[in-house]
Amino acid sequence: MSLKQRRKFTREFKLQVLAEITAGKSVAQASRGHQLHPTLIGRWQKPGSRSPVSWCVNPLSGSAARGHR
Repeated sequence: MSLKQRRKFTREFKLQVLAEITAGKSVAQASRGHQLHPTLIGRWQKPGSRSPVSWCVNPLSGSAARGHR
């Protein structure tokens, strides 16, 4: 039995999905449109360690983080 490889999503893709939701699309519509589980999108929305802000800004320098996941 072979194991499925886990999908990895870029920062840009995550922000695109969240932007669609902010623009008025429901989480259910976005999850169906991008073939994602709604809970995954909810984790991206949750404030804290994986918030959209932490993907874009380096908290130590305040500058955009390039090349980091």
